[in-house]
Amino acid sequence: MKNTTRLITKSAFILCLFFSIFVNAQDDVQKLADKWTDAYNAFDEKALGDLYTKNAHLYIHGSPMYIGRDVVQAFWKDDFVVENPKTLLTVTHSVRGFDMILVHGDYKVIDRNTADVLGEGRFAHIWHDVDGEWKLDQDLWNQPYEE
Repeated sequence: MKNTTRLITKSAFILCLFFSIFVNAQDDVQKLADKWTDAYNAFDEKALGDLYTKNAHLYIHGSPMYIGRDVVQAFWKDDFVVENPKTLLTVTHSVRGFDMILVHGDYKVIDRNTADVLGEGRFAHIWHDVDGEWKLDQDLWNQPYEE
């Protein structure tokens, strides 16, 4: 009986520890997404550009691929002026590698003035550890087709 109680206690402790680590990891990943939304929603093209690697790729649903930090930064700068957008990112899950993090989630773009939804869908980010700093290397935005 004592051994069973110890086993249950140890198992519960390990489960709580695992859950705590998982929640903290997801919080850390959401913070990466929040860095992106903070820069975008402030219309700060330099801060947004600084989040990307030098050879970053941006894939926007229905558009050609954008390659390179400067090209990606210019795309987002032009996007700032379309209907006064505010973007919200919600991380749904992530996968950590040795020097990268794959982040999946939902996005919603709303008009700041009217609160109309301008777009929504899924995003995927691949962040790389570049000299101890997380940089966005692959940025994909998918908007589902209308049925």
